[in-house]
Amino acid sequence: MTETNAGSNPKGNLVVLILIGLGVLAGFISVTYWLGVIERTWPEGKQTTSATVDQPEQVAEELEQIRNTYLEQRETGDVTSVVRALEEFTKRNPNLPEGYVFFAQVMADTQNYDPAIENLKKSLSLKPDQPDVHMLLANLAMMQGQSELADSHLRQAKQLNPDAARYNLHIAQLRIDQGKPDEARQLLLTALEMDSSLHEAHAMLGDLSARLGDRDAAVIRMQAAIDLLGDPDSDRHTLYLRKQATFLRQAKRPTEALNLLRSLSVEERSKIEVLGELAECWELLGEPSRAASLYEQMLIVYPDDWRLSVKAAGWRIKSKNKERAQRHVNTLKRINPSLPAIKKLQSRIDALP
Repeated sequence: MTETNAGSNPKGNLVVLILIGLGVLAGFISVTYWLGVIERTWPEGKQTTSATVDQPEQVAEELEQIRNTYLEQRETGDVTSVVRALEEFTKRNPNLPEGYVFFAQVMADTQNYDPAIENLKKSLSLKPDQPDVHMLLANLAMMQGQSELADSHLRQAKQLNPDAARYNLHIAQLRIDQGKPDEARQLLLTALEMDSSLHEAHAMLGDLSARLGDRDAAVIRMQAAIDLLGDPDSDRHTLYLRKQATFLRQAKRPTEALNLLRSLSVEERSKIEVLGELAECWELLGEPSRAASLYEQMLIVYPDDWRLSVKAAGWRIKSKNKERAQRHVNTLKRINPSLPAIKKLQSRIDALP
């Protein structure tokens, strides 16, 4: 997970039902998408169930009630009663695929990924022709490092829906995990041939280019992703801008990177990883003191955040400002005298003229 504002660590907004990044390629594709697809394609009311049951209307109403309770309780972070209700529900309705899929969603939301996978397997054993459920299972398997299981369900999803360009993104993700960037690249290019509006494909191609050392190509691809997304207020847009700034800096274009980062909101610019990116840009421009100032400004707001003091001290050492570097180290000694960083920083300060 990325760090939040320097002085806090609030839970991020949850999208659809859960927000689980794949942890690779900066979360350009995620389990969230498939949870959303599955939820949107669920019929409502009487038609919710697809299995043969004695009282389908009552079963549908009960499952809908459990869903509503879940949406209320998840805000509190305690869904224990929902888990118990789903355990009882699936025992009474063992032939209902939708029940297992929803149980899997709740398990994933509580970061119980193995039970989530097992519930999806049960759903698919009852109803194999659910391509989006195959895709959700594959994504969870990828998160758990189960590449063979992921590969199997990705293939089944693609066989069931060969025209789904988005599936290529997830197969490409697995190929990247498997160390097969050329195959991943071809899958992404094919996805764009099938659907040229897939901004995620451009973003992933940008990351692949950066990994292979072609920063200029990465910048071009990421700009295409930004243009296609076209939603300047979305979290994804912010993610793309930050990635683009990184690529620009790595391409030795720090001024462009700085201008891009300045377009972020004040909240975004105060995140410690964004501060780091800004600082690296100032170093490329030969102004490490301005990098130090970024952290010092944040220390006014969060004076006891040791991470900020460590960074500020490091940049003051680079700018050969011994007095101000020592001041930050003294702050660290006050915050936590046992921090390993103190000894290293003090040694660097003592070496200054």
